[in-house]
Amino acid sequence: MKRFTTFTTIALSLLLTSASGVSALETISQNKVSVSLNNSVLVAQAGTSSKFVTAEKDHPTTGTLNIIEKDGKRYIEFRDDFKTVEGPDVKIILHKNAAVPVTVKEEDYITIAPIQSFEGTQRYEIPEVIDVNKYASVAVWCQEFNVTFGYAQL
Repeated sequence: MKRFTTFTTIALSLLLTSASGVSALETISQNKVSVSLNNSVLVAQAGTSSKFVTAEKDHPTTGTLNIIEKDGKRYIEFRDDFKTVEGPDVKIILHKNAAVPVTVKEEDYITIAPIQSFEGTQRYEIPEVIDVNKYASVAVWCQEFNVTFGYAQL
Protein backbone atom coordinates (compact mmCIF):
# COMPACT_ATOMS: atom_id res chain seq x y z
CA MET A 1 0.00 0.00 0.00
CA LYS A 2 2.89 2.34 0.82
CA ARG A 3 4.36 1.94 -2.68
CA PHE A 4 0.97 2.61 -4.26
CA THR A 5 0.51 5.78 -2.18
CA THR A 6 3.98 7.05 -3.10
CA PHE A 7 3.38 6.29 -6.78
CA THR A 8 -0.02 8.01 -6.68
CA THR A 9 1.50 11.09 -5.02
CA ILE A 10 4.21 11.35 -7.66
CA ALA A 11 1.75 10.73 -10.50
CA LEU A 12 -0.61 13.42 -9.18
CA SER A 13 2.31 15.81 -8.79
CA LEU A 14 3.30 15.22 -12.42
CA LEU A 15 -0.26 15.69 -13.62
CA LEU A 16 -0.84 18.88 -11.64
CA THR A 17 2.47 20.44 -12.57
CA SER A 18 1.96 19.75 -16.27
CA ALA A 19 -1.50 21.34 -16.06
CA SER A 20 -0.10 24.42 -14.29
CA GLY A 21 2.64 24.96 -16.88
CA VAL A 22 5.45 24.34 -14.38
CA SER A 23 7.90 21.65 -15.35
CA ALA A 24 7.18 18.45 -13.46
CA LEU A 25 10.90 17.81 -13.12
CA GLU A 26 11.37 21.27 -11.56
CA THR A 27 8.66 20.57 -9.00
CA ILE A 28 9.95 17.12 -8.08
CA SER A 29 13.60 18.20 -8.02
CA GLN A 30 12.83 21.02 -5.59
CA ASN A 31 11.59 18.49 -3.05
CA LYS A 32 13.20 15.44 -1.51
CA VAL A 33 11.35 12.43 -2.87
CA SER A 34 11.37 9.17 -0.89
CA VAL A 35 10.55 5.94 -2.65
CA SER A 36 10.28 2.60 -0.87
CA LEU A 37 12.07 -0.17 -2.78
CA ASN A 38 12.53 -3.64 -1.30
CA ASN A 39 12.48 -2.39 2.30
CA SER A 40 15.08 0.31 1.65
CA VAL A 41 14.57 4.03 1.21
CA LEU A 42 16.14 6.00 -1.61
CA VAL A 43 16.24 9.76 -1.06
CA ALA A 44 16.82 11.84 -4.15
CA GLN A 45 18.42 15.19 -3.35
CA ALA A 46 19.49 16.26 -6.81
CA GLY A 47 18.05 19.67 -7.56
CA THR A 48 18.55 21.08 -4.06
CA SER A 49 19.36 24.79 -4.20
CA SER A 50 20.47 26.96 -1.29
CA LYS A 51 22.05 30.33 -0.51
CA PHE A 52 25.30 30.68 1.41
CA VAL A 53 25.23 32.31 4.85
CA THR A 54 28.32 33.95 6.34
CA ALA A 55 29.39 32.11 9.50
CA GLU A 56 32.21 34.43 10.59
CA LYS A 57 31.89 38.17 9.87
CA ASP A 58 35.51 38.63 8.77
CA HIS A 59 35.05 35.92 6.13
CA PRO A 60 31.93 36.93 4.15
CA THR A 61 30.60 34.18 1.93
CA THR A 62 27.73 34.66 -0.52
CA GLY A 63 26.18 32.94 -3.50
CA THR A 64 24.11 29.97 -4.52
CA LEU A 65 24.80 26.26 -4.21
CA ASN A 66 23.08 23.44 -6.11
CA ILE A 67 23.23 19.69 -5.70
CA ILE A 68 23.10 18.21 -9.19
CA GLU A 69 23.23 14.76 -10.72
CA LYS A 70 24.99 14.09 -14.01
CA ASP A 71 25.85 10.73 -15.56
CA GLY A 72 24.85 8.94 -12.35
CA LYS A 73 27.16 11.02 -10.13
CA ARG A 74 26.20 13.71 -7.60
CA TYR A 75 27.93 17.07 -7.43
CA ILE A 76 28.01 20.15 -5.25
CA GLU A 77 27.90 23.07 -7.66
CA PHE A 78 28.67 26.67 -6.71
CA ARG A 79 26.95 29.08 -9.10
CA ASP A 80 28.60 32.10 -10.73
CA ASP A 81 27.43 34.36 -7.87
CA PHE A 82 29.57 32.47 -5.31
CA LYS A 83 32.21 34.54 -3.52
CA THR A 84 34.26 34.16 -0.35
CA VAL A 85 37.50 35.61 1.00
CA GLU A 86 40.85 33.98 0.36
CA GLY A 87 42.52 31.96 3.06
CA PRO A 88 45.00 29.13 3.59
CA ASP A 89 43.98 25.49 3.40
CA VAL A 90 40.32 26.21 2.59
CA LYS A 91 38.16 23.11 2.08
CA ILE A 92 34.64 22.25 1.04
CA ILE A 93 33.01 20.08 3.70
CA LEU A 94 29.68 18.45 4.44
CA HIS A 95 28.54 19.16 8.01
CA LYS A 96 25.96 17.40 10.17
CA ASN A 97 24.34 20.65 11.40
CA ALA A 98 22.09 22.87 9.30
CA ALA A 99 23.78 25.94 10.85
CA VAL A 100 27.52 25.30 10.85
CA PRO A 101 29.41 26.77 13.84
CA VAL A 102 32.47 28.95 13.27
CA THR A 103 34.67 26.23 14.85
CA VAL A 104 33.88 22.65 13.83
CA LYS A 105 34.51 19.32 15.55
CA GLU A 106 36.16 16.53 13.56
CA GLU A 107 33.30 14.09 14.17
CA ASP A 108 30.73 16.50 12.70
CA TYR A 109 32.02 16.87 9.14
CA ILE A 110 33.61 15.15 6.17
CA THR A 111 35.95 16.85 3.70
CA ILE A 112 34.92 16.83 0.05
CA ALA A 113 37.87 18.68 -1.54
CA PRO A 114 40.13 21.72 -1.36
CA ILE A 115 38.40 24.82 -2.71
CA GLN A 116 38.97 25.32 -6.45
CA SER A 117 38.42 29.08 -6.53
CA PHE A 118 37.32 31.79 -4.12
CA GLU A 119 34.66 32.98 -6.53
CA GLY A 120 32.55 31.85 -9.44
CA THR A 121 31.21 28.59 -10.78
CA GLN A 122 32.83 25.36 -9.62
CA ARG A 123 31.80 21.76 -9.13
CA TYR A 124 32.78 19.10 -6.57
CA GLU A 125 31.94 15.42 -6.97
CA ILE A 126 30.34 13.79 -3.93
CA PRO A 127 31.96 10.35 -3.61
CA GLU A 128 29.46 7.47 -3.75
CA VAL A 129 30.66 6.19 -0.37
CA ILE A 130 29.34 9.33 1.36
CA ASP A 131 25.78 9.09 2.69
CA VAL A 132 24.57 12.64 2.02
CA ASN A 133 21.55 12.00 4.25
CA LYS A 134 23.86 12.20 7.29
CA TYR A 135 24.71 15.83 6.52
CA ALA A 136 22.62 18.99 6.64
CA SER A 137 24.89 21.56 5.01
CA VAL A 138 27.86 22.33 2.80
CA ALA A 139 30.50 24.65 4.27
CA VAL A 140 33.55 26.61 3.17
CA TRP A 141 36.04 25.99 5.97
CA CYS A 142 39.67 26.88 6.71
CA GLN A 143 41.33 23.77 8.13
CA GLU A 144 44.51 25.57 9.24
CA PHE A 145 42.66 27.91 11.63
CA ASN A 146 39.46 25.84 12.07
CA VAL A 147 37.24 28.69 10.87
CA THR A 148 34.02 28.29 8.93
CA PHE A 149 33.70 31.07 6.36
CA GLY A 150 30.13 30.27 5.32
CA TYR A 151 27.64 27.49 4.70
CA ALA A 152 24.53 26.56 2.74
CA GLN A 153 21.88 24.14 3.94
CA LEU A 154 21.13 21.02 1.92
